Amino acid sequence: MNTLNHVLPTTYKPNHYNIELFDINTAENSFKGHVDIELNKNTTTMGNHSKIITDPSFITLNIRDIVIEEAYLIPLSSTAADENTPVFLPLSKEYNKEYEELTFQFPTEVVNTKNKFILAIDYKGRIQTNMCGFYRSDFISNYETKEQSFMLSTQFEATDARRAFPCFDEPSLKATFNVTISAPAKFTVLSNMPECKTLNEPHSTDNIIQHVFEKSPLMSTYLVAWAIGDFDYLETFTKNKIYGNNTKKLPIRIYTCKGKSEQGRFALSVAANVIDYFSELLKIPYPLPKIDLLCVESYSHNAMENFSLITFRPTAVLTDTIGKPFKNERDYDLAELEQHSSNPIVLQKIAYVVCHELAHQWFGNLVTMNWWDELWLNEGFATWLGYVAVSKFFPHWDVPSMVMYNSHEVALELDALKESHPIKVSVRNAKDIDQVFDSISYLKGCSILEMISSYIGMETFLQGVTLYLEKNKWKNATMYDLFDCISEADRNKTDVSECLSNWILKLGYPIVDVSYNHNQKEYILTKSRYLSSGEDSDDSTIWWVPLMLKNNQKICMNAREMTINANIENSFFFLNSASYGFYRVNYKDDSTFNSVLANFHELNSRAKIGLISDIESAGDYTRLLNILSKFSDERNVSDDEYYVWLKAINSLNQLKFIVSSDKKSVLKHVILRIVGEKRLYNKLLPYLANPLILQNCETKILRSQTYNLLLTTAGKLSNKQVLQGCRKIFDGEKSIFASNASTVVLDTIMSQEDTTTLLDFEKAKKLLFQSTLADQEIILNSLGSITNPKLFKSCFGLILEIEPMNLQYLAEAWGNNSVINVALWNFFKSNYDVIYKRISINPIVVDRFIRFSFRNLVGDDIKLDFENFFADKITDGFDRGVKQTIERIRRNTKMRETGSPKLSKYVENM
Repeated sequence: MNTLNHVLPTTYKPNHYNIELFDINTAENSFKGHVDIELNKNTTTMGNHSKIITDPSFITLNIRDIVIEEAYLIPLSSTAADENTPVFLPLSKEYNKEYEELTFQFPTEVVNTKNKFILAIDYKGRIQTNMCGFYRSDFISNYETKEQSFMLSTQFEATDARRAFPCFDEPSLKATFNVTISAPAKFTVLSNMPECKTLNEPHSTDNIIQHVFEKSPLMSTYLVAWAIGDFDYLETFTKNKIYGNNTKKLPIRIYTCKGKSEQGRFALSVAANVIDYFSELLKIPYPLPKIDLLCVESYSHNAMENFSLITFRPTAVLTDTIGKPFKNERDYDLAELEQHSSNPIVLQKIAYVVCHELAHQWFGNLVTMNWWDELWLNEGFATWLGYVAVSKFFPHWDVPSMVMYNSHEVALELDALKESHPIKVSVRNAKDIDQVFDSISYLKGCSILEMISSYIGMETFLQGVTLYLEKNKWKNATMYDLFDCISEADRNKTDVSECLSNWILKLGYPIVDVSYNHNQKEYILTKSRYLSSGEDSDDSTIWWVPLMLKNNQKICMNAREMTINANIENSFFFLNSASYGFYRVNYKDDSTFNSVLANFHELNSRAKIGLISDIESAGDYTRLLNILSKFSDERNVSDDEYYVWLKAINSLNQLKFIVSSDKKSVLKHVILRIVGEKRLYNKLLPYLANPLILQNCETKILRSQTYNLLLTTAGKLSNKQVLQGCRKIFDGEKSIFASNASTVVLDTIMSQEDTTTLLDFEKAKKLLFQSTLADQEIILNSLGSITNPKLFKSCFGLILEIEPMNLQYLAEAWGNNSVINVALWNFFKSNYDVIYKRISINPIVVDRFIRFSFRNLVGDDIKLDFENFFADKITDGFDRGVKQTIERIRRNTKMRETGSPKLSKYVENM
């Protein structure tokens, strides 16, 4: 047995599945199924597998929440089975609950005579209600009448296909699939492939229709999908003929519940453009005959890349449009839709999620990682390529800075913990898999791809990627397959495997310390592993580090120390000049740092974010505030540099958890000074009164995001003018959401310690249950800003009232709220049993809640309390999140102990 991963025996390999679902009973949430699995007896080691069972009388596969009614084995000759082909019942069957495996034993004399069989299984299954497997979404279809509806859909990644049909549920065991589903005639039924025919179900008296779908190409079980519901749809086609040997345009549809399809128009248009783009960019046309986007009303993730039936949560695919009507369903383009969006900021999320999932159709679906330990080959690539596509179609969104803040920075923070993990991480069994769907696999994976592509050049990198896809399409691959192809495209000038292996196989990343030798006129660079705890690391890893100087010279640091001549740059010396390198830089001497500070205005937005992040991570709050003090001068940071502002404001907000209580009022004035009085009166307050003043601005999305951010910052700090403006809108007769500044209004009103009343809270809560799902996210984030202790209990009670899938928005706000977080922890402890019962329907929900809510707790007593509380708790599925939170609390405590006196002194002197 493989000592690293528990995998199925390789005695048999599945070639094809015939899946039939019928007797779907939504009153009892049950269904029946039949599956025929065509098997080949295997004699060689496959992919990830090194476990061979030589006795072919045993057949092992995966099931969970399934009851087997009958199973039998059909030996196959060169001709297909018919009614005269003998069938054999199992001698025994045994279920391993821990590994979710069912083993049948068949007569030895039967299995020894043939090499090809059909394993036929009749079974009963359960329609889940926890957003995984084959599950049910209940929702309100009409808010005025409170009419309830439901839909059925699937979420099989990572190991929940086994909940819907018995299968060999591992990514390397690819097969083809035929799916047949019987459902009431009033419902639309979808699957990965187009429907080829419909039949009246034999002997049915309930008007049941049998939907038969075309045979799929080779794919992994986790990518199989189907859905049943009362759907509307919009349809369009690719502009180019990319299907059927470039003879046909690809049909693309977006399916929604009744009455919502128009809200999917933007996502549909993004999909049509991006499929054409990826087909050309990767030089491999989209390989299936259609693609459907499906809005699923209850969803634990943003989306899932099922081959040609991509599923989304509503807020990741739907948005309202306003303005002129469209002539017909195909008469629109991205620019026009962006112009007529009622919430243009939501478009960024939708565009990125759609691009990410479409990237998966090549990276993950066409070519699949061999085992879950290399999930990053799927998710890192989809993250990276998703951003490439967004940048192509929306260059005015400053996507490089978006990637820097949303991806690169998040990965750096997590990977600075001892409780991080390598990108390629050991995954022993099914219980471990969900926890590797984290920022390391997605975002660090993306960052490493971004680093190598910027080093060797995008054109060369893409040539290697195309070679990788061509060599491995319809198969499984490893990182070395990818590295070899990129090196080949680079004509072996770069040994990509040597450069990147430590980045993938080792956890963490380096910090490069820069010192200046005045006598030798040279810079001395040393590198070591960076830990956010400030501890010295005994890690001996030597990472390949591209230094990325401003003059674009390809200088790499392959040793622990090196020197660089001071004359290498024409102006100031600055490493990682565009922040594509996944490492930190610390300028140890003031002269080098001050030269960077003096030229701050010359840095691009990514470099500014990276510099702020590096200084913050070093705990040098004097340098941090010196840099941030430059923000009040618009010559240093423009209103369109939203992500730079976002990094700055979040860095300032983190100081609230560090500075001593008696200095918080002084810190408040420091933050308001950085926002800038001139900017507040000349730009921000006029925008609050009338957001339409940016309507004709070419960068209105970025600028409105900056203005909303700065107004919210001032509002939360009780700036009188902002508070008055927000109160006027909040108490007015018009909908709060009629303004693009709705986030400002709600955050400001909810965050006032002295003036926010129960009446305000109840008004916002009422809005919560009357609003669209996108607006619900805004309201939940604002409700998490509560600082009035009289409202804490009412606020915490929302945990038991809102949909678990939306709890993360509250948790994020609570985690950033320095007033509420200790009270939340005490409430959580006291009510753990009822809270856990509510949110543990899906371990991902629990994991997010803990990591988001408690990441900024501070204090040795709280750390000890946190450790003791979870010591005797079952934490399967979120134990890594608990450990990482404990380490963050320890880090926060040390930062307060070492940084608070210095910070308080600096703030006092200002």
